[in-house]
Amino acid sequence: MSPKNGKLVPRAALLVVVGLLLATAGGALAQGPPIVNQTYANGDRMLHVIQSRSPDVSFPAGLDLSKLAYAGLRILGTPQDEAYRMSVTIDWRTTMIVPVPTQAAAYRPINVAGNEGLLIEGFAAGEQRGHSLLMWSAGGQTFAVTGPINGVELLEVAQTLQ
Repeated sequence: MSPKNGKLVPRAALLVVVGLLLATAGGALAQGPPIVNQTYANGDRMLHVIQSRSPDVSFPAGLDLSKLAYAGLRILGTPQDEAYRMSVTIDWRTTMIVPVPTQAAAYRPINVAGNEGLLIEGFAAGEQRGHSLLMWSAGGQTFAVTGPINGVELLEVAQTLQ
């Protein structure tokens, strides 16, 4: 989420803006790897364990990603000083921008077996409320565990994956 006039703006909007800017700057290529989704069900409740190779994104030679990020952040309404700080401190070649559902109750970074992850809690999935999502990367793979359970339980499931 990004601050905009005192409100939070979903990062999905940043993805759209950066995508448009990349298209006009010579384009970028993102290869979507195959995805494996294992679903576990117990009555009406389902838990999804998802794994994929981390996306491979290439950019045109000479593209200054920090300037592109700065432009995108400013378009979204991020104050100039904050947009500059973020644009020069974040490694945009290795950072995945995750769209956070606007109805999520909370989101925070979390450690999953020594790897930085993102936990999003309290959002609706279809007609069910109270869903959580835990995402992290390790060893060139991206993982997610999601379902109508709390973050502590998701972390327990994630810690058991090999």
